[in-house]
Amino acid sequence: MAIFAAALTARAKSRGSTPDLNEGLAAIERALTLPDESDSDRAIQLVNKSALIGVHYGIGKDPEDIRRQIGLCREALDLLPDGHPKKGVYRANLVGAYLDLYRSTDDTTALELALAAGDRALSEIRADHPRRGGVLSNQAVALIRSAEEEYDEAKLREAVRLSTEALGLLPEASPADARLLVNRGSALYLCGRPEDQVLALQDRSTAALSEAAPPDVRMTAATGWARRCGELGRWDEAVKA
Repeated sequence: MAIFAAALTARAKSRGSTPDLNEGLAAIERALTLPDESDSDRAIQLVNKSALIGVHYGIGKDPEDIRRQIGLCREALDLLPDGHPKKGVYRANLVGAYLDLYRSTDDTTALELALAAGDRALSEIRADHPRRGGVLSNQAVALIRSAEEEYDEAKLREAVRLSTEALGLLPEASPADARLLVNRGSALYLCGRPEDQVLALQDRSTAALSEAAPPDVRMTAATGWARRCGELGRWDEAVKA
């Protein structure tokens, strides 16, 4: 049932399919009523349910969906003992949900909770785990947003470090490179030193010119590159961007 629900979740994400979403939720509810289910199996079902609620949020943009998602992730984590190999991976989902809540509501408490959850997740996920790069990326974004709320160069430097570590985990010319470069470039530019701003423009331009990256990421990189060049009076480069 968990595998079936996960497959429906993947298809609902790729198609925005409400029937898949409803069928996946029904499958999970059925699985949760099965007798003699272990805490570990129940945690899997709750995480799958949380993922489907996340897809529903993507369709309707209702913050209550994110709050439900957070509640399910917390419930799943409470079922697992410390040191469980899945605990950090499940906590990574919580980081993304808190970030979505912040974006949706501008609630800075959600941002601080994302940072706290990210720190714990990174301490629980081993260095070579395939999900680590995603947690590093989300944690860097949370640090940048927090520094934008109240300037903190130490947070920006940490965001640069985490983004660099995440880039080192990816294969060469990965489509995810560009998004990480955009994030690192944002942190570097906000640090404010001339040498940091030069590096920031390099990251933005590399992301914008990456043929492996999705078009929306390249457009974000290019518009940011142009805007920052304009702020620095580098007009020929701004026009190119």
